[in-house]
Amino acid sequence: MGISIAPFEQMSASGGTSLDLPAPGVRENAHARSQRLAAAGVSTVTFARKRFKATKVARRAVDDEFMKRASIAIPVLASLFVLWAPSGSFAQSTGSARSAHAIAAMCAPADEYFGPLKLSVLGIRNSIVQTNLRLDRAGLDTGDTMQNLGLVEASVREWETKYPGDSWLPNIVYSLHHVYRKVRTNEAMLHSVDVATWLMQKYPRSNEAREVRSEFASAVASEQEPNTR
Repeated sequence: MGISIAPFEQMSASGGTSLDLPAPGVRENAHARSQRLAAAGVSTVTFARKRFKATKVARRAVDDEFMKRASIAIPVLASLFVLWAPSGSFAQSTGSARSAHAIAAMCAPADEYFGPLKLSVLGIRNSIVQTNLRLDRAGLDTGDTMQNLGLVEASVREWETKYPGDSWLPNIVYSLHHVYRKVRTNEAMLHSVDVATWLMQKYPRSNEAREVRSEFASAVASEQEPNTR
């Protein structure tokens, strides 16, 4: 936006005589302006001061007008942004971030420890895997194994209490059910049934729960088959 200084150029040193302005579109050099000011009785210094003051006033007026228009335009642009934004995109991105945070909050951290053995989630899984491997060997002390599995089970239950939505839990409970079955004692079989019931009640829609239900159905069917021997 240009700033006009014509009203100030039209004032003489005494304040009453007009200056002869150049025609519109005609650029005036410094020499021609000095001659015009001298003819009007206005010193160059006085003209410069008046022009500087006029420029400051005009710029302040422009700034005020800009802020006035911005205060009106910004809310309008904000509302247009909301209208033009893809439907639900902002809500979806915010919802996705919240969902990721919620999922992370449901999972047990790797450096947290559970139960009397103070096992991490990886320690619990490794204990079950190692017990499975030892059960495949001959001469295993089943009494010692049951005691150890009881402590591991206590760790799993504490883990579940603190992080019931952890996605690892169904598989861990299922593995615990199977390792109890491998011990092949009455006590171990009772624990195996208890853990299987725990799995089906707490995680009924999991793949592991469906697998256990299928195992139980097969066991019942095999017991009901007539003895053909």
